[in-house]
Amino acid sequence: MANITRILLFITLNVLCFFNSYSQNKEIQELEKEKKIISNEIKVLKDSLKNTEKRINFLKSKDNIEIGEVAIGKVGTLKETRIMDKPDWSGKVIAIIPKYKMIEVYSYHDGYWLIKRDSIKGYADRESIGTGGSMREIKKEYDLIELSKQYGEETGRKISNRRIWIGMTPDMARKSIGKPNDINRSTGSYGAHEQWVYDNRYLYFENGKLTSWQD
Repeated sequence: MANITRILLFITLNVLCFFNSYSQNKEIQELEKEKKIISNEIKVLKDSLKNTEKRINFLKSKDNIEIGEVAIGKVGTLKETRIMDKPDWSGKVIAIIPKYKMIEVYSYHDGYWLIKRDSIKGYADRESIGTGGSMREIKKEYDLIELSKQYGEETGRKISNRRIWIGMTPDMARKSIGKPNDINRSTGSYGAHEQWVYDNRYLYFENGKLTSWQD
């Protein structure tokens, strides 16, 4: 009789353990489903919040970003391109232009191009738009426009073509052929003298004017 009682007790405990385990597994499955639903809802809300922020930034940028000049070129986006509200990595994203879409290019600002597409206007990273060759041509045209505004068309074209000439100023030389590796300065009764040292070239300035050079 005692053996039968022990057997029945053993069976009862196993049955209870089984149902307890089954109930626990079922609850876990239900919680996993609920977790998945909540995660999807959070993703949808995050995407909605992100799109709302972009729309707000875009509407603000319409008043803050002005494009008055004529476009200097048209190029395509090389990839999905983020458009920023300022020419800086810390700028806010105001729009995203898909890959292979044509945009108008206006001006250059420290690695970013001011662009426009339909009602979108803002700054795109230079690596995101146009091919290397096309962007070099646009950059050259932009530099020529800016240099002509500052020095006149003839001088601006000389600088754009990386020329040097007697009488040019240090600022013109710097914009034409770049910064020198070193500058040797001296002063005397004749005034101020500077020797600009490049890899294979020397420029000589007297009182702020180029007087000679040596290749």
